[in-house]
Amino acid sequence: MKIKELIPSIIKNSLHPAIKLDLFIEFDSNTCLPINYYSSIFTIDKKFISNLEMISLFGDNRTNTLSNTLSRGAGIRENLEIFSISFVWRISNIELEYLENLRNEGNLKLNISTSINYLENNFSISNIKYGKIKDLNIDKELLFYEYDANYHPFHTDMNLIAINSNRDFLKSKTDIINHLLEIKSSDWLNDFAPNLGLGNFFVVKIPTNNKTLKNAWNYISNGEKSLLECNYKGVLANCRECISAIDKKVKSNPYYQSNFFFREKWNRKISHYLSLGLHLEDINESPEENHIISRADAHFALFSTKAILNYYEEIRQDLD
Repeated sequence: MKIKELIPSIIKNSLHPAIKLDLFIEFDSNTCLPINYYSSIFTIDKKFISNLEMISLFGDNRTNTLSNTLSRGAGIRENLEIFSISFVWRISNIELEYLENLRNEGNLKLNISTSINYLENNFSISNIKYGKIKDLNIDKELLFYEYDANYHPFHTDMNLIAINSNRDFLKSKTDIINHLLEIKSSDWLNDFAPNLGLGNFFVVKIPTNNKTLKNAWNYISNGEKSLLECNYKGVLANCRECISAIDKKVKSNPYYQSNFFFREKWNRKISHYLSLGLHLEDINESPEENHIISRADAHFALFSTKAILNYYEEIRQDLD
């Protein structure tokens, strides 16, 4: 068995974000019959993401049998057919955030692992035909048993003949097939993301090649992990620590201390970021006020912090 095609599509008007995956598998209908399967999604490095829910095994609802039981005789070629599996992937918010981080502004690449249970026939059917021979002028009638797949008589006794020494007439087997699913970045942003609750994307490229301030980039990494865990207060805390590390580095530079214009520009740019999410309860006018940090707050803080960190990487050479 092998996968010929895998087509992802969005399920619209669903209560939960969901993707439909149509899997087309080629098999030899002369020798095997698929009866059951299950499928899971993994990252490329084999980290488990989710199990998939079966929709249907045979899309045309036909009756499938091991009809050509002569197939295991000599001279028969494969009879390749394709059956379709449809399954649904209901995606949680945590998985959505993880996929965005995994995609990293590029194509989304996932591994689909499908286990297929099927019956394999290891038998042929014997056939008979009538014939006469004459021996010493005595008429005799004989039955000739044959199982040459190229011969199809009008009379058959349907006796099963094992084709191997183990006499295994029918076996239950399992094949595990892995297939790479790749969704192009443009398709993800235009077709999938808006229907999965991620919204429409305004794409801005922020280069991250230099990474000279290691501890600051570590805070960014921790902030992204907090975002995946829906820990939005943790996102703001890591962003605040990142900005603080950048601020200390800049203010320790002689150029900052000697250049009034740069010092004013830097302080105005950075000051309000140093208190991101810090003691929000202290600034409430009343105890009843709600100070919940939303996902939008976390996205804005993380995006802005990345921009400031990249700004530092760009001006670092001027400071030195």
